[in-house]
Amino acid sequence: MKESLQNSFKSRVALPLALWFAGLALHAAQPPNPHIGYVYPAGGRQGSTFQVIVGGQRLDDPTEAIISGEGLQARVVEYNRPMTQKQFNDLRDELRGLQEKRRATMRRSQESTNRWSAVDEKKFAEIKSKILKNAPNRDGNPAIAENVILQMTLATNADFGHHEIRIRTASGLSNPVNFYVDNLPEFTARAKKAANPELERVRRFLEAEAANAPSNPDMRVTLPAVVNGQIMAGEVDRIHLAARKGQHLVAAVSARKLTPYLADAVPGWFQATLGLTDTKGKQLAYNDDFRFDPDPVLYCDIPNDGEYILEIKDAIYRGREDFVYRLTLGELPFVTSMFPLGGRAGTKTTVTLQGWNLPVNTLIIDATNNSPAVMSVFVQDNGRFSLPFAIDTLAETIEQQANNTMASAQSVSLPVIINGRIGSPGEFDFYRFEGRAGQEVVAEVRARRLASPLDSFLKLIDTDGKQLAFNDDCEDKACGLTVFALRKDGFTNEIQLRLKNNPAGCTLSANRIAADQDELKLTLQAPLRMTKEMNSIVVEGHSLIGETEIFHRAIPADEMMQAFFYKHLVIAKDLQLAILRRQGPGNAANKRQ
Repeated sequence: MKESLQNSFKSRVALPLALWFAGLALHAAQPPNPHIGYVYPAGGRQGSTFQVIVGGQRLDDPTEAIISGEGLQARVVEYNRPMTQKQFNDLRDELRGLQEKRRATMRRSQESTNRWSAVDEKKFAEIKSKILKNAPNRDGNPAIAENVILQMTLATNADFGHHEIRIRTASGLSNPVNFYVDNLPEFTARAKKAANPELERVRRFLEAEAANAPSNPDMRVTLPAVVNGQIMAGEVDRIHLAARKGQHLVAAVSARKLTPYLADAVPGWFQATLGLTDTKGKQLAYNDDFRFDPDPVLYCDIPNDGEYILEIKDAIYRGREDFVYRLTLGELPFVTSMFPLGGRAGTKTTVTLQGWNLPVNTLIIDATNNSPAVMSVFVQDNGRFSLPFAIDTLAETIEQQANNTMASAQSVSLPVIINGRIGSPGEFDFYRFEGRAGQEVVAEVRARRLASPLDSFLKLIDTDGKQLAFNDDCEDKACGLTVFALRKDGFTNEIQLRLKNNPAGCTLSANRIAADQDELKLTLQAPLRMTKEMNSIVVEGHSLIGETEIFHRAIPADEMMQAFFYKHLVIAKDLQLAILRRQGPGNAANKRQ
């Protein structure tokens, strides 16, 4: 648990600011931006080259793929979009005609003037390929019906870990989707397609090629490994592996982590489950989440040498192409808890670790050159699993035992950050501080935001035991509500927006979030001629508390809707501005928006 106590909200006000740009309207209205629903596989191994499928909507005329980080390259290979019903019917009729010609040739003499030729064979293959790739599907999902095929090349020294992929088209820049780089062997199941009744009707013309690819056979892997897969409706993927007695197996799924929200699914995400069984069907371990994280993590001490089966599916057997997962498994280090959860900027903090397969039990976190922020802590270089660590500027103290009664309350001086933990069920921690009449004090717990399973509450009482304030849950707008300015601790002042280090010469049409307001709609205007076609835009929010100026960098995010109702801000790494050629009649080709 990490509590933040302040003797005055004016002495240290948190002013987080998250901005979302729903397409950059520059000088004229733009067509809807391209949108990515999924990428498969959602990662790869350093030093490898492979193809990925980017599924989405409005992806026509893709010009390039943009990937964050160093050592990653992508080349657009192909674009596919479902054909219209008329196009499908015409190709189906042409296919039937060619099939009849081939049969007639087999019945007639080789001297026939209208016999089957190599040209006919080539045309038959081309039509068959078009139908297999782009047949219309009335049962399909329009939001992920189109796809772009990318050729990915990951250098041997490609940046390890999390990246983002965007697709640039003639109409704009897509939303970012998550992509991960690892150094473990990768196993990738064949890409899947939704069932398509239209294809079934012409199946007999496609010879041995089924209209719908059969379900993937069970996969066999060697440990350690990363498995890439997709779950379709009603499916269970089974991964076979050999393990040794006493081996400490960790299996961690990334599913919700890859695609946080599915707009038209109920519930609005892929809820993965993991189960480990032996070859006789006896279940050894099962998990459908990890604490409050919906992505499951499974741990098992292997009882005997032999073969085991790991099963992954959706909790209620839903599925489609964007139910994408990455499953990391092996005898790998996994940190389950860390204490303390933060430290002071400009110092080094020693933390203790708990978990599975850990190479060390303590770690020194160096924040001597860090500003206040939340950083990721890995137990080793190129670690796969991290925990957040909060860096702040206030004085810090550690909980002193025993402080579980009013009489034994630990004395603290404000402002201060207390690092403590609830070590047993029913435990209370008490802290005592001096207050003045009329003083405004803010107490904030940061537990789940720092990956602790604690579901805390706060109570303020005087020395007579009278309750003055109580809170069980506080709405944390930074976790995904659709707002622009995220205000905390009673802060109501006006906020000025500024473009930082703007290399493009862009300007904001409006730059003031009025006092007591949370939202501002604005236009970003770019000059007609710009030196770069891609620009990274950084926005800062500035305000005054008395005579002191405070500022925070805006967090780029993409607004997503879950279950047709709930809206969330899904945070991205950076905000990219794409410069497009002006569309429409009468406009010079070299004009830009």
